[in-house]
Amino acid sequence: MIGVIDAFVMVIDRVMKDRIAQIGGVLLGILTYLVEPNAAFYALWIAVVLDLISRIIVEAAHAGGYIKATKERKICSDKMFVGSAIKIVAYFFMTVIVYQSKHLVAYEQVPLLLSTVVYGILFWVEFHSITENFVEAGVEELRPLLWRIKREQKRFEDGEEPPASVTGGRDGRGD
Repeated sequence: MIGVIDAFVMVIDRVMKDRIAQIGGVLLGILTYLVEPNAAFYALWIAVVLDLISRIIVEAAHAGGYIKATKERKICSDKMFVGSAIKIVAYFFMTVIVYQSKHLVAYEQVPLLLSTVVYGILFWVEFHSITENFVEAGVEELRPLLWRIKREQKRFEDGEEPPASVTGGRDGRGD
């Protein structure tokens, strides 16, 4: 039976010999320092991955199947990478800025509010994109949801007050 200290020494010894583990550890440490991942962070990145997968499903549906879509280059890693790389970098930068804002103010509520707003908007964008993708793939049952998303987005862009059903009151003030 191996002791806890012996097991720890064995793991450290393996890491000291494995450059990939060292680089991975450094990258994980940097990531954790920059964003301190929490549930909202993971939810956002799950939504980003689901958006990418839903786009692949749309392309496969339009081409008559996944294999056919890859053969016709409707689905290809270069195209997907170029289309997604800028968005992924932008989202990552936003999550870093949100988390790092905690170093600017002494109140924990400010970065929490900022992260809620930014993560919420980015998540909403992904939700909208996934809904559009599936409607484009032929899931007509989602069309009313897409219509509502677009209507609320237009209201937001026009600076209109949300309807009472969203704010919880008749006059839009939550009363």
